[in-house]
Amino acid sequence: MGTTTSAEDEMAMQAWASHVGMAEQLGAPWVVNLQLSTVPMNHWFYRRKALQPADLQLDIAIPSYGLWCATLRRHDGLFMAQWRPGGRFSIDSQQMKYTRLTPWPAMPSLMDFPALAGALEQVLSVRFIRHANLGANGLAVDLEHWAAAEHGTAALRQWLAPCADTLGTHYRAAQASA
Repeated sequence: MGTTTSAEDEMAMQAWASHVGMAEQLGAPWVVNLQLSTVPMNHWFYRRKALQPADLQLDIAIPSYGLWCATLRRHDGLFMAQWRPGGRFSIDSQQMKYTRLTPWPAMPSLMDFPALAGALEQVLSVRFIRHANLGANGLAVDLEHWAAAEHGTAALRQWLAPCADTLGTHYRAAQASA
């Protein structure tokens, strides 16, 4: 497994941004965040007392410099799993069930993120709500307006179709108030 240069990482991120229709919206530098959850997103930000121990959130941070990271967290902290470029995977848990016995799915590339959600549903016997929250720093347009416009996000919605039917921007609002 070889390593890529920073220029190659940045080119890969630009290719992803073009694929999902965001290239013209992004300035430099930029970071795009997507989040999926097994409970309504507002539970994580405004109704934390409604969260149950087994509730999950799956985030991916996609920076312009290329070192994306997908993170799956369980609310009670029982485990945290991370996927990174080059097929790198790590799991942090005190339970052997999650460190040795769970057949964690691979995520070889950023393009595989939507499929990761479905694979995790199968492995962990959970269901993610079919909604993705979008956050971004370095956008050249207003995020909420762009995300609400069907024409502005058609390619992004198509890429997310395996795991999400709707797209929102609660993630950004929560990040700004944190």
